Amino acid sequence: METIDFELEKNEEIGRRLQKMLSGKEFLNNSRNILLLPYLSIVCEHQNAILLLIKNKLYGSASVLVRPIFEIFYRALWICKCASDLEIEEVTQDDNKFPNLEYMAGAIDKNYASDGFFSRIKSKSYGTMSSYIHTGLLPVSRRYTGSILQPNYEPEELKEIINCTTIYMLLLARLVFMSNEILTETKEIEDIIKNLGL
Repeated sequence: METIDFELEKNEEIGRRLQKMLSGKEFLNNSRNILLLPYLSIVCEHQNAILLLIKNKLYGSASVLVRPIFEIFYRALWICKCASDLEIEEVTQDDNKFPNLEYMAGAIDKNYASDGFFSRIKSKSYGTMSSYIHTGLLPVSRRYTGSILQPNYEPEELKEIINCTTIYMLLLARLVFMSNEILTETKEIEDIIKNLGL
């Protein structure tokens, strides 16, 4: 599992760099940041938990945290560029006022001119993430190694969990810095993403 140890160290360092970038920053005082800043904080915490869980071979629990990160990322994109001021006000007062993920994906595609990218990602991956979070067949099937009851996750699967969620964290950080006109950190995040080579 040498490659996993390398991935863990690399992604822990990225988390530390991001925390330094966020430390002591002044952000705009607006209604969107009421959600965006806590979203980024929660994603950073979830990402750190994923790394700790994988380090401690708690792979199933790490897999469960992928979907919350994915959903927070979509909510943040929607809040940042799609939601009206009235919608922002409503969702800051009532969780049930958030549109469903499919609607948000369509609005994100339209407002970010992404040619259906976000809808396709949601369509291709949401079922898998839901299986893990709801203890469906995918996590159940990974509880056996042969006939022995022990976790059975391939290193490539673990690497995908680590890198995928780190990318969401970095893209969310970029969105927060950009929307707050903090350009130095926006550029630093972009450089980190390029250097990941994913």
